[in-house]
Amino acid sequence: MQGFIGDLWKLIVKEMGLRSLRLFIQGVKLVRETNGLLQLDSDTLAKLTLPGFFPLVLFLPDRTLFLNRASREMFRTSQLGEDFAGKALAGIFLEQGLIDAAEDGNAMLSTPIKGELELEIPGVHTRWVEIRGEEVCFENERGLLAQLVDISAKHEIAEELSRLSELREIMLNVTQNIIRMGSLEDMCQLVLQNALQAIRKASLGSIMLRGEGDIMRVASYIGYSDSVKEFSLPLSRTFHYKASKGKPEGVINIPDLAEIGPYHLIPTAYGEGVYIKSALSAPIYTNGKLFGIISVDSVETNSFDDDDQKSMAFLRDNIEIAVSNHLLYQEKSFLASFDRLTGLHNRAFFEEHFGPVLERAKRYNESFCVALFDVDGLKRVNDTRGHLAGDQVLRTCASNLRRAIRKSDLMARYGGDEFVGMFFETDPQALSERLNCILNEMAQTRDELGDIPFQCGISYGIARYPADGEDIDTLIRLADARMYEQKQTKFPGRT
Repeated sequence: MQGFIGDLWKLIVKEMGLRSLRLFIQGVKLVRETNGLLQLDSDTLAKLTLPGFFPLVLFLPDRTLFLNRASREMFRTSQLGEDFAGKALAGIFLEQGLIDAAEDGNAMLSTPIKGELELEIPGVHTRWVEIRGEEVCFENERGLLAQLVDISAKHEIAEELSRLSELREIMLNVTQNIIRMGSLEDMCQLVLQNALQAIRKASLGSIMLRGEGDIMRVASYIGYSDSVKEFSLPLSRTFHYKASKGKPEGVINIPDLAEIGPYHLIPTAYGEGVYIKSALSAPIYTNGKLFGIISVDSVETNSFDDDDQKSMAFLRDNIEIAVSNHLLYQEKSFLASFDRLTGLHNRAFFEEHFGPVLERAKRYNESFCVALFDVDGLKRVNDTRGHLAGDQVLRTCASNLRRAIRKSDLMARYGGDEFVGMFFETDPQALSERLNCILNEMAQTRDELGDIPFQCGISYGIARYPADGEDIDTLIRLADARMYEQKQTKFPGRT
């Protein structure tokens, strides 16, 4: 029966609101009404204390008159003292205008009332309650009979949705801007800035990227001194690795860094002797491999909670997607201008830049040299050792040719076993001397294909603008003919 009464009460209050309070009480003959006010007495209050009722509070602005069983459970008044609830509610009501202060100093009740209040209860999590009530008369004293409905769960859901919405906005900003980032460091700085914006309890943070030998190096940081730029350490000594017991997978909340053992005390921007004490750390994976670790930190212990951990998990998942997209974009951008095998510029890039170089040379009456290079004996290597060995020869030759260019020069793979270069502020004789010096060094160096030594050789030809031609086709054709002549001199009778 008591459970039925409670369910009935909830249904009526939900469906009928303020009017239900009056009608329900009258319906069960708990009160009588005169002059428009509900009249309450001690017998009535005793009945309202029965199990199954919603929390009810009867109070004046200066004191609590009555709390039923449900309200005492809500406020845990057995520990707090029964007067706390009334004073807390009265103060909030007055602050929010639900109670009006009269000129004589006595508070007047604004009835009926309806609203939502946030109650900070000592020793208890914050509660949101919906207040429904009206003015009553209890033994000749005017008071307020208020029904309290705990709507904390509704607010928690709303806050969670708001948090997720904010996180999505933050990650949208990262996604929209990350692809345009020119460097890995700029990308990491953008990610870290947005992570600290999302997790407001964090005051500083860093992103460390995994390098050769599992060495982690700082790629971006906020809130630390600049000395952190040079900081590096093995993966096995990172907070995340130690806290995860060697399995860096999910987000880890480390409430007290001292508990995982000694760690480097890196100066922060918060003053001398102020170091981080807690951290929220997450690994970043791309293509199934550990790419780096993001950590948002605090100079206080126990700074982060479950919601922060959920936020970091959401950020980490989206950061991994954004970073993967950035790396893919960078790879495509690289391949649009560079040769994947040798790391030199590709033919398309060379031809695209030749036009502006030619225009500038014509305008300012400048000259430059075009050189075409061909790897000696590459076909024989491919036929006898395979194309993987041929690729190694091409990489070795490209590495040697790279030493022949200055910052103002341009070297590219032209196709197959050929390379092409533009050289400025030089003439064919001076360029030949520079190239011959490198080729002589190559002739005295033996590399290895597996366990078989080989010698990397290159033949070349040079044409000069404008003496030998005024367009790219003419210059390349003449440089190619001169390169072929040199090859015939080096290898007589070979076609």
